Amino acid sequence: MADPLLVARGLAKRFGGIIANAGIDLDLMPRELHAVIGPNGGGKTTLLGQLTGEVTPDAGSVTLVGRDVTHLSVPERVALGLARSYQITSVFPGFSVLENVAFGMRARNGTASRMWRSAAIAGEFADAAAAILRRVGLSGRSGVDAAALSHGEHRQLEIAIVLSSAPKVLLLDEPLAGLGVDESRRMVDLIASLSGPLAIVLVEHDMDAVFALADRITVLVDGKGIASGTPEAIRDDAAVRTAYLGEGS
Repeated sequence: MADPLLVARGLAKRFGGIIANAGIDLDLMPRELHAVIGPNGGGKTTLLGQLTGEVTPDAGSVTLVGRDVTHLSVPERVALGLARSYQITSVFPGFSVLENVAFGMRARNGTASRMWRSAAIAGEFADAAAAILRRVGLSGRSGVDAAALSHGEHRQLEIAIVLSSAPKVLLLDEPLAGLGVDESRRMVDLIASLSGPLAIVLVEHDMDAVFALADRITVLVDGKGIASGTPEAIRDDAAVRTAYLGEGS
């Protein structure tokens, strides 16, 4: 059996008197999509922050591709193959869609600070950036200013930028937030196409998408993991139905 690509053990974080995470365990296998769900304030964002290195745990550990990364920085974890998208889209307005992705590739190679506009247009990363845009469904928008994209296209571009770092593990933070029905359908299809080549941790409130995409689901409530298992097991878990899915036991 393959070893997990990402392992969290006993992650705990307190902000003053608020317990954000209380001893959370999580593991992510190769080619797996592991969804993390729970009500607002359940600890999902803090968990992602600890996985990426943006938040320092008070206790516990994080292992990435067999290496203890608990005390490594965000860039060091990115270099090992970890990448994250955010709830709020983060792209470079004033630059084309292709330039945005090429800049991400140049950043990965340590050349992002040198005349990046001209190099992004005609440099050695243009073909690779175009291939990523095809992968996320934006090949026809490569020359468009990123500021002119729709909200859904911004989400697609953000994922393209994340893919430019050539990750092994992808953390997606509410990628369907604010999307319309058609945009959500395209995003679900995109995530499904990525889960397999990549191992993915998905934080999402859209339960239809979660149950359609996930191989496993972990449920966080009040900073604690109250259940973890297959989508079928989570649907049938009385504690989950009471605490999160809004049903009586």
